[in-house]
Amino acid sequence: MRVERYRKTRYWAVYEETGELLCVTVYRKGAAAVADRLGLVGALLESQTGSLHHVASVGMTPMEENVHA
Repeated sequence: MRVERYRKTRYWAVYEETGELLCVTVYRKGAAAVADRLGLVGALLESQTGSLHHVASVGMTPMEENVHA
């Protein structure tokens, strides 16, 4: 993710690596906070991908897996 000026305005934009615009903020610190939070969410989802594949292969929902454990 990258944070840079939004066009030629006083606003700040958060872009994905693909170049897709995610959001526009008034302050640079706000844009940085959004980028950091989205980075943490992405990392969390990546770390849980393995457990989600296990649940899918067993055929249970995550809630059912917790009940049967």
